[in-house]
Amino acid sequence: VGSTTFATRFRPPTSPALPFRIMWAACEWKEVRSMIFQTWPLLLGNMLEWYEFGVYGYLAKQMTANFFDGSEINTWAVFSMTFVLRPVGGVIFGLIADHCGRRVAVVSSMIGMLVATVGQGALPLLRCCGPTAGHFGLGALPVLRAVQGVSAGGEVGPIVTYFAESAPPGAKRLGTSAFVFSAVLAFMVASIFVQVLLSILGPEQLMDWGWRVPYLFSLLPGFVALWGRNRLEETAEFLAAKRSRACDSEAPPSSAVAEVASRAPRSTRRVGWRGLCDHGRALGVGFGSTVACSCALYISIWASAHQALWLSTVN
Repeated sequence: VGSTTFATRFRPPTSPALPFRIMWAACEWKEVRSMIFQTWPLLLGNMLEWYEFGVYGYLAKQMTANFFDGSEINTWAVFSMTFVLRPVGGVIFGLIADHCGRRVAVVSSMIGMLVATVGQGALPLLRCCGPTAGHFGLGALPVLRAVQGVSAGGEVGPIVTYFAESAPPGAKRLGTSAFVFSAVLAFMVASIFVQVLLSILGPEQLMDWGWRVPYLFSLLPGFVALWGRNRLEETAEFLAAKRSRACDSEAPPSSAVAEVASRAPRSTRRVGWRGLCDHGRALGVGFGSTVACSCALYISIWASAHQALWLSTVN
């Protein structure tokens, strides 16, 4: 390539706004905005899902005093249950999304999240409800945290799939990134909500009954998100795959089709663990980056809960 041609084809932009105009044009921003307006129940429900994670972490001191008799180890052990069960929820709701539809999966995970979050805010305590009701509340808390973990694990796959299948061809990455944005925004909302509640009620009232407010607050937006999700339409890709499975099950395979399938390359017929091994490097990179991001995010929640103790120790 000649120097004149190279300089003409690779001349840097003269206007700082030009790269942004090119980016929005390539991503078809109008279609993405329309897609987000149509799928707002997914974003709202996902925000509430991760909002509860933040609330539990920011109210760890109150949860320790009210449920675990001052044992921080038990408090964070129950918190960790949600992470252990998230892969289980991913498998369960992934199967539901593949066989029953993306809408059914996101509605089911929303119901589980709503029951678990509001249920935690309504649990009885030993200090106010007596020993029988108090022990029931202590036993029900891990169960609700488990339901929360399964529901949270079931949110990720169906929602990202729904965005990927609904986004315009030139904006699938931008569409799926809305899921991550709503999750990060949820932690910010939870932090601000707890801090405002603390400044209004004070430490004593927050310890007595104010800790319930952030959990019960999710009831109204949760119903709104559930109503919106129930009105979502299935993606065209899922409907096409469903029709294809129906046709394949009705029509018996001919000898010609069987012969072509037997001659297909082994790489196209690998499923299950063999298929995962073919993409081991990509899966390793994705797993490692997710672990690093999650550690940075949740360590900040743990550190905020122990900030006062750390400062008093230093002083």
